[in-house]
Amino acid sequence: MDKGATRKEPLEVLGIFGIFSIASSVFLLGYQAFFWLRNGYWQKIPVLEIIPSTIEDAILRMEWLGVRKILLWTFDCELASFLFVMGLVLIFISIWAAEWQRSYSSSPKK
Repeated sequence: MDKGATRKEPLEVLGIFGIFSIASSVFLLGYQAFFWLRNGYWQKIPVLEIIPSTIEDAILRMEWLGVRKILLWTFDCELASFLFVMGLVLIFISIWAAEWQRSYSSSPKK
């Protein structure tokens, strides 16, 4: 390994994925707004359009009806909204876990 290269901690990588997810949602929303301004109608891009059909089939065959409804509702929402919320969750988890790790490592050992 190169001596000048820095190794990213898993929590940093999680935060970077969160930032990338939020940036992707902003670009996707910009694309949808451009499409709306140009053509006059909003092009809905649900999460279901990017998931493989085998996962969708597995959800539809699920026996737990409540879980199936939650998953179908989640995957039917706008992709930009889903990416934005997931990005916020990833950043929150990254910050919370880093603070927890820092407080745990700095606490005195008995």
